[in-house]
Amino acid sequence: MQHNLSPLKAIRANCLECSGNVPKEVKNCIIPNCPMYQYRMGFNLNRSKTKLKNLIEHPLSTTENESIENEPKI
Repeated sequence: MQHNLSPLKAIRANCLECSGNVPKEVKNCIIPNCPMYQYRMGFNLNRSKTKLKNLIEHPLSTTENESIENEPKI
């Protein structure tokens, strides 16, 4: 077992184990009240793919950049 997994990869590995290591069963999971359900595919299903792609390409959004730039310097 790998110990250096990202949180999402660890959740995916757990879901695979729960489903008998059958990826199709993870996708068709019948336990929607599981706390890991929305992350079972290795990403957050509540995020749009566009938002996820933008987050990967640009980790700091413009609003976060602006707030960092506007902070008083010590």
